[in-house]
Amino acid sequence: QVLESTQLCAVVKANGYGHGAVLAAKAAMDGGAASLAVAIVDEGILLRRSGIQAPILVLSEQPAEMAELLVGYALTPTVTTTRGAAAIATAAQTTGREVGVHIKVDTGMHRMGAQPSEVLGIAQYVASHPQLTVEGLYTHFAVADEPSHPANARQLDTFRSVLDTLSARGINPPIVHA
Repeated sequence: QVLESTQLCAVVKANGYGHGAVLAAKAAMDGGAASLAVAIVDEGILLRRSGIQAPILVLSEQPAEMAELLVGYALTPTVTTTRGAAAIATAAQTTGREVGVHIKVDTGMHRMGAQPSEVLGIAQYVASHPQLTVEGLYTHFAVADEPSHPANARQLDTFRSVLDTLSARGINPPIVHA
């Protein structure tokens, strides 16, 4: 694997895991993180209001009523359904902004994400809206703290298969992460 183009996204959800979201975010950025991630819109808004301009990914699909805030505060939305993508598309059209979304794939964590068989349809839906792009694709390893656990290899194989399916249809997200 080529690591020269690898960037760090620092997860600062849950008030920076108890250390203070703004303090943790600024420390991460000073330490070389290229972007930040939070769990919900309100956490991203707090970072924006503190002056942080770095990309901020919201790690879960948010309720439709949060779409305008996501877009208005230039937060990067996660989508896991076409319904979620539609809400972002409407907000993007209303505000006249272009929005890059990340699609989360459930490769085995079974907590959240689109099923691998659904990802192509979601990506095609996103690509059909001129103000939306598939900026990223990601998954979450269930037992990442055990690198040799066989579930990791299965999840990685599933994730690579989804990437291959997208690529065969001309959809190549520039950001791929786990």
